[in-house]
Amino acid sequence: MANGLAPKHLRPESSITWSTEELMEWEIKEALRFGPWTHPVDQRGLYIPFGLYEWQMDTLCAASRIHSRAVISTANESGKTSVLIPVFGLAMMCAFPGCQVYSTSGSERQVKEQLFEQQLKPMIDQPHMKKAGWKIKTGSEMKVTAPNGSTWVGYVCSNELTAEGFHGYWRPDPKTGEKRYHPCVYIVDEAKSVGDGVHEAIRRIDPDFWLTVSTPGKESGWFYEAIDPDGLRANQDAETTDESEKSWHRYPSNALGVDPLHDYQAEYENLDMTCMFTYRRMVSWDSCPHLHTEAKKRERQKILKKYGANSAFVKSMLYGQFQRSEDFNLIYTDDDLEQMKAAMRGDNKDRTVGNDVEAAGDISGGGDEQILMLRIGTSVELQDEHQCAIDLDQADYWVRSLRDLGIKPWQLTVDGGGLGATVANYMEQRLEFLGVKRAQANTGPKFKFEFRDKYTEVHFFIKELLSAGVLHFSRYDKELLKQMRSRRFIEMDTGEKIKTEPKPAHRKREKGSPDRLDTLVYLFSDFDPYLLSSFVERAKKAVDESEPSELEKEAERKAAGGGRRFVGMRDMSDQRRQIHRDMRKYGRKVSLSIGR
Repeated sequence: MANGLAPKHLRPESSITWSTEELMEWEIKEALRFGPWTHPVDQRGLYIPFGLYEWQMDTLCAASRIHSRAVISTANESGKTSVLIPVFGLAMMCAFPGCQVYSTSGSERQVKEQLFEQQLKPMIDQPHMKKAGWKIKTGSEMKVTAPNGSTWVGYVCSNELTAEGFHGYWRPDPKTGEKRYHPCVYIVDEAKSVGDGVHEAIRRIDPDFWLTVSTPGKESGWFYEAIDPDGLRANQDAETTDESEKSWHRYPSNALGVDPLHDYQAEYENLDMTCMFTYRRMVSWDSCPHLHTEAKKRERQKILKKYGANSAFVKSMLYGQFQRSEDFNLIYTDDDLEQMKAAMRGDNKDRTVGNDVEAAGDISGGGDEQILMLRIGTSVELQDEHQCAIDLDQADYWVRSLRDLGIKPWQLTVDGGGLGATVANYMEQRLEFLGVKRAQANTGPKFKFEFRDKYTEVHFFIKELLSAGVLHFSRYDKELLKQMRSRRFIEMDTGEKIKTEPKPAHRKREKGSPDRLDTLVYLFSDFDPYLLSSFVERAKKAVDESEPSELEKEAERKAAGGGRRFVGMRDMSDQRRQIHRDMRKYGRKVSLSIGR
């Protein structure tokens, strides 16, 4: 069967009862089915005179599925613009007569010079391509035409209006009269420089195939949200020094299959999930052997040595990882975020401190989240995201839930300003939940006077909890991590104190409110810092005392030198370490029914 056609004689007999929508879905599915040897993986040798890596093969397979939404971030010089994009675009033009390919970037140089002039033009100018009837225009009009009527147009998406008006469409086949489908293929190169409005315009186009590639940029914008590193099954391709285990040697058993590790098709099709892309992947330089020549490795080792492994430049260039904001006033560092991930994975389950039971809630208007959390000591046992359309209904739900758990009003903290104050009044006056604590953003700090207010002070206290490794969460929360990544502080005019960036400025920049993070701040606003400091002191003392004493060290040296008086003395370091490990596990876990 020729690609692009949906012959009536292939329609199942049961289709006689199909609705119009079911018939249209069948026709599109059949029209976009690849005939023998027309898949981009099968055609790759027509355009590239060398083999492809596993991640390039896998991405081609993922992007070639019907209604694909494939997105990858790669290290510099990985071969995305020189290999992946040309193979995909040209193969789709060849596979589907009349296919429309559109490629864009936020940079004219990226489209005009790097893609069309440096990559596509040499391919199209090959004798066998020119003889077959392929043509290319570079200059002001960037366009490739194929002898079967397919076209590839390159342009710069300066705003969302330039991305509208492209769609797949049906036309009668000039030879047979059967209608042929001309699919719309959309390619975004260097997506980090393409604005959010353009992404929304592409969604309105609803392309039949969509491939997005880029080196990573800042931790903001639609491309970062598409990759969503915190929600990936694999943050990047595994690094290994064993050449036999390198990812470029691994090929899927099914040539056109997609690696399940990077496949999010099921999540995309699940209406209860917010996944917007069918394939998501991060590729480091370890998956690109052409970057492992002596000259390339020497250059990258020098860069690594000069800037350091934690440099944003190194993370982006070598490992395909996103950069933190250029604003140095981020509250939570990379280390803080890694420690938070460990807390959410349950790594600190046996290291929590304190037995006090507290709850906190944040009720916000305008469609923001309404979050309720509960902790026992430093263990966050409940993260309730139940939403009600009416704020007072949310208050009813919270009070019922807290009473069921045995939580008293004075164990609950809510935002004391604006809508929070109204809801707290309703809880106390109408629901008889008297004694609710109200957090005030401008309340002075309790202990540390480098902060302008208590709200900022608690943010930095949470950093101390993370550093001590005592914070534990009952489940993983990607949205909380996202809010932590973007929260900033500002310096006061005197330069002596700092305060958290005002919420209006945060909302304007991030298009959302840090409600979950605020709830966490309220949750720990009354935590006794002495419990943390005493834990840290005991842990420090335990480490110090677990080392051999000076007497034992001297005895070991003299015994090794033949001194008979010290031959029988044992090194008690292991025994002391075990004792201190047991001592750290003090206190008993209190159940949620403590208040009943």
